[in-house]
Amino acid sequence: MQVSNGLRMIVESPQFRKSLRITIAAAAGNLFVFYSVFHNYIECFLGIYIYLVLVIVAQCEQLGGVIQAAIRFSYIAGLASVLAIIALGIAQGSGVALYFVALVEFFLVSLLRLDPKVRGYGISIFFLLGPTLMESVGLHLSQCWQTIYATLLSAVLAGVIAVIATVFIFPETIRSKLRSAIRNMSCQVEDIIQSLDTKLFTTPSYKPIRNDVTSYIEPTTNIDAITPMDKKQTPSFLQEAPHILLQLWRSLAAVFDDPTLRPLSVALDNGDFILKKCAIINATIRNSMRLCNFLYYEPTFFPPWQCEPRENWMPILQQWQQLVAHLESLNQVVRRNECFHTEYLSESFGIPVSSIRDALLYVKERMHQLKSFHSVSSSVQSHSEQVANHLFERIYEEFAKVREQMWKSEIFYEEKAVDHTFRYSALAFLVVELRATHESLHALEDAMQSFSIAYHEQRFSIAKNWLPMLDEFLLPFRGYTSVPVLIKDKDNFQYIIKFMLALAIIEFPPLFVAQFSDSAKSFMRNENDIYVLIYVAILFWQSKELSVFRSLLYFSITFVASALAYAATVFTPNHIYGLTLWLALWTFIGLLVGTCYPAYIMGTFPLALAQFGIISCDYNKYSFTYVASRTVCVCIACGVVFVFSTLIWPYSVALKCRKMLSNGLTQLGQLSQLEWQAFECVFMGHHSTPSLVKQKMHSIAGILSGVRMLVQVELTPNYRRSSIPTLVDVIGFCLRRYRIVTEIVDMKPLKENSTCDMYQVFTELVQHLENSIAHVSEIFLLASEHIIPPSKKRKKPVELLKYLTILRKDKEDILFAYVQGRQELFRQWHSQRLDKLAQRKDSLEHPFVTWK
Repeated sequence: MQVSNGLRMIVESPQFRKSLRITIAAAAGNLFVFYSVFHNYIECFLGIYIYLVLVIVAQCEQLGGVIQAAIRFSYIAGLASVLAIIALGIAQGSGVALYFVALVEFFLVSLLRLDPKVRGYGISIFFLLGPTLMESVGLHLSQCWQTIYATLLSAVLAGVIAVIATVFIFPETIRSKLRSAIRNMSCQVEDIIQSLDTKLFTTPSYKPIRNDVTSYIEPTTNIDAITPMDKKQTPSFLQEAPHILLQLWRSLAAVFDDPTLRPLSVALDNGDFILKKCAIINATIRNSMRLCNFLYYEPTFFPPWQCEPRENWMPILQQWQQLVAHLESLNQVVRRNECFHTEYLSESFGIPVSSIRDALLYVKERMHQLKSFHSVSSSVQSHSEQVANHLFERIYEEFAKVREQMWKSEIFYEEKAVDHTFRYSALAFLVVELRATHESLHALEDAMQSFSIAYHEQRFSIAKNWLPMLDEFLLPFRGYTSVPVLIKDKDNFQYIIKFMLALAIIEFPPLFVAQFSDSAKSFMRNENDIYVLIYVAILFWQSKELSVFRSLLYFSITFVASALAYAATVFTPNHIYGLTLWLALWTFIGLLVGTCYPAYIMGTFPLALAQFGIISCDYNKYSFTYVASRTVCVCIACGVVFVFSTLIWPYSVALKCRKMLSNGLTQLGQLSQLEWQAFECVFMGHHSTPSLVKQKMHSIAGILSGVRMLVQVELTPNYRRSSIPTLVDVIGFCLRRYRIVTEIVDMKPLKENSTCDMYQVFTELVQHLENSIAHVSEIFLLASEHIIPPSKKRKKPVELLKYLTILRKDKEDILFAYVQGRQELFRQWHSQRLDKLAQRKDSLEHPFVTWK
């Protein structure tokens, strides 16, 4: 039973289905090569072309991604044919002329490798242009039409076969994928709400005993043992601003490559259910946003006049991001139930807060309605808004009662009784975030309602349904518009020079020397010289890390793949279906491994290329010389790439990532200054620039996105477990903490230029905060300098550790200043206003939240 269940899970997995689809398409398409009736009209590389379309060119396996890949590859074949015609027309049978003309065209094509948006063009054109030119050495243009025609037809046929396979073998559209993502995220949010409800309204097995403020400061805590998700963090709304300093230290501690201090991973390892769910939803949102880029290539087929409102998908996903952010903020309070629980509020103040539960459950109910994507209507939306407003009116009433009871309580004014204040302030933050969650959910319903309206309006839009995919034909020309800017970068310029120098060397024998020797021409044309060009185009990446990794990987796999292919030609040399099954077997094995481990997907390419190249291109005339020469050519290509990447202007993307992250830490220090100005604006009445805060946050988020892309595209898999992803998590965690502080400051808990007694307390607190800001900025600066060198070359961060110790002392001073000011304030309130509270409870300014 367990074996059958395991096999069923494997068969139903998306990795298995994707691998099987590509295998069937490539092997079945390759049958055209084995039949002589097609042999003169198509290239022997047809199976490789199909594999290339589905694995490399297609950036997603859904129908829209495959259609884009088919259009792109066919268009690339057309461009390559035009370039080949131009080169052969200029050369007029001269190999020397063809050599120099080819280098000029290779240079123009290689410029496209600089722009990530069109890099696929800069790589794939070599697959089609290179073989055409090499097979036409010494021939006039009139003698080369058969080769050009076969290459173009094979590329178009490969795209058609890829689309047909996607339609009939485990079909999946982007539209269905996005709608499925909405349903899954709705279920995840329902689980999150259920978990919040359980944490809020289920009595915990223990009760905290904390009546002394020193228990919150924890002066004896070992600073090296603190993690960003430490369960001993003080769960208080009013302490969020002072505690940002400690949070920043806890995040910066991960700079020293301690894996136990990675923010997100620690939380997940500790089993925080809500954080896990939020991480899953955020990953789903990012993947859905990526799929939206391919939605324009996926028209509606049934009916063909109905157009999907593609531009309305992104606002929906952005609203989902906002909703998840508010759920994470709710979890910041609720998950730390040491100092906040509804039962404790009832025990402390005698007021049950049952409306919070009603508001939570209503969020769950609204999320359940969103599962049916087209169920959002204006009437339902209006009713939801009315119910939410009614719920929060009840919550505000209960909150006012809790505030009144708290201020009447003698315990509230005791010097060492801080539990009640923490619970009340946590309740204030919970109510604010719960209201923000409802507003975000309302905005999500608005976005989905707009989608439904647009879907109805575009029910007869044939042109809008089919024409957007034609924009692909302008993409490579747009890529050249960014070349003047990109080529100014020294690293890009050196990369193009290295790449062209490598091409000049490897193309010299097949194009230049072959002009003067018929035997050399025959050997170069018939014994796999084209593999050198193809593999250099694949392997020569800008970063030395990825170039060396791929060279070594391809070098090792090529020997195994060539041996397997030669074995097939020995045992079943002329058996078409036996060879097809053999190709399918090893293609499927390589793909299954590659899809289960995406970091090694490119490692499956030499396996498939060797199988199809040797079996298909040498069909009916198999020889060991062909296999050996192919292996030698691949080794030459790997050696050329290795030498040029490591010895000539070596470029390290890992160093670039660390410099980008260093810049991110520097900008975090600048952000602390901007946040401080916003803090002064609210509490001191000074002028601030809130727009600069958002700009700086956006800049830091852009740096993190850039590093994540480089880690996925330019770095080898081993770097994904290095300090670079850790630093990305650290900076991202710091940025999230700053966003929470920004939300708190934007609430304006104390009116500007207020004359209440609270103002003096905050004036003293601000002075302590001001002294700490310089330390925070200095820590960010030291950390940014510390992370640039590789870990083996970093010195011990003595100065940074010194400032971290100072920061801990700052945190204690800030908390003590707050407690002392609070006690003085309470004594003033107790003597001046407590006797008038019953008559004037609404006239008192609450020091942290002003309800309207």
